Amino acid sequence: MKNILLTIAFSFVVFISSCSQQEFDINKIDAVVSDFHESYNKKKDSEIYDKSNQGMKNAISKDEFIKTFNLLYKVLGEIKKSSLTGVTKTTNSKGESVVAAQYTSEFSKGTGIETFILIQNNNSYEIFQWNINSDELIKGIVEQASKD
Repeated sequence: MKNILLTIAFSFVVFISSCSQQEFDINKIDAVVSDFHESYNKKKDSEIYDKSNQGMKNAISKDEFIKTFNLLYKVLGEIKKSSLTGVTKTTNSKGESVVAAQYTSEFSKGTGIETFILIQNNNSYEIFQWNINSDELIKGIVEQASKD
């Protein structure tokens, strides 16, 4: 009887573990982010926009994206280094796999936490959203606004 209970308990733990495992390809995610960073440093704003997920294109026009991108680049400068700090995966209401990858990043003019929201499209990932949390960014935007 004790062996049966242990077997049931073990099976339950394995079942729960397999249900909660989140599958994603960290190498592909990192490649998308590295490509983004390379394009960012080369100021290829149009290329970044064109490669993004349609959901991002629906949320912001290309002109607004480029305007925002240029302001971010002006305030923070080049990305010097970036380290992955966490990844989570979920499913949106459309049934798409959504991955949030968070990076601690050092820019030439400050530091920040970048969060990339990626949509899994077949066997690849597309950027749906890019967020930066940075004290230097906020200060820089306030300074820019006071000059205008």
